[in-house]
Amino acid sequence: MVRLFVALKLPQRAREQLVPLQYGLDHANWVLRENMHLTLRFIGQIRSESFDDIFSALRAVRSKPVPLKFSDVGHFSRGSSARAVWVGVHPSKRLVEMRKRIEKSLSSVGPIAAPQKYIPHVTIAYLQGTKQKHILRWLITNASFSTQTIMFSEFALYESYRSRKGPTYHILETFPLNGCMYF
Repeated sequence: MVRLFVALKLPQRAREQLVPLQYGLDHANWVLRENMHLTLRFIGQIRSESFDDIFSALRAVRSKPVPLKFSDVGHFSRGSSARAVWVGVHPSKRLVEMRKRIEKSLSSVGPIAAPQKYIPHVTIAYLQGTKQKHILRWLITNASFSTQTIMFSEFALYESYRSRKGPTYHILETFPLNGCMYF
């Protein structure tokens, strides 16, 4: 069984803009810049027999390049414990459209994880035992964070490995949308 998800890989320049936010939180496991991505669809634990169907479904997705601007910060909690901090994405009709096309294309594939409520974001740290007051201070300090618009020209199918040091991601295949540029 392999754990798969579909995501936008952040270009180097975008990752460099997010790295300065990785400070000021005790007990934070900061995401390595090469692991930064924006998840589009979690597929789940899949048997290798389903790979061809997933690859074919994703190759069939047609979409224009997606312009995104990263802005705002937030956190995810489980109960009273924060588990991650993230950078959000300014609302994008093209991102919504592309996600719908990916979802529709994957609907023809065998059993995969059910769709979940989608909050577009890039996780920049996983937390364990970080005090709420420190998280609040970090959120307030970085509340006005924003980047320039970045045009995404491809999405990718990732494989995920879990370890004590945190997750590691490996791109299995990229799927073109068009050229990547900044404006």
